[in-house]
Formats: sequence, C-alpha cells, structure tokens
Amino acid sequence: MGVAPDADVVVRDNPTQQRFEIFVDGSVAGFVAYRGEGGALVLTHTEVDDDYEGQGLGSKLVSAALSELRSVVPEAERARFGLA
Repeated sequence: MGVAPDADVVVRDNPTQQRFEIFVDGSVAGFVAYRGEGGALVLTHTEVDDDYEGQGLGSKLVSAALSELRSVVPEAERARFGLA
C-alpha cells in the first residue's frame, strides 16, 4: 500500500484505549500503547500496520507521543530507540 507523498498523516491521543494513534488519510495505521504508573506514562507497545512498515510512521508516532508527554518510561522498543 504505502504512504503517498501528499497523504494526511495525523497523530492523536486516544485516552479511552490508552494509546496514541497514527492516522493516514483518516485510517488508523498504527499505535503506541501506554499505561499510567506513578505519575508517568509507560509506553508499553508500538505497532504499525504491515501495509505501512518501513515508511517512518513508527518514528513519527513515537516522536509525536513523546512531544505530548512530560514524564515517560519507555518500555516499547521503538520508544526506547526514540529517546536514544
């Protein structure tokens, strides 16, 4: 499938499901899940749909999530990479 150069890519917090979601042209393409722990949010799992793998969406997703947070404990592999 792939992400077209003019695609609308948006990241939003979905607190009901405790995750940040990345949308491509209005469809969920991935998410990073979190849980609250001692006043911080722990990023527990990152997933990008197979159709969008290798296109930088995971990095965009984690970067956007981290910019929204003040105190993070990155447990998800991609989140740890984003902090390095």
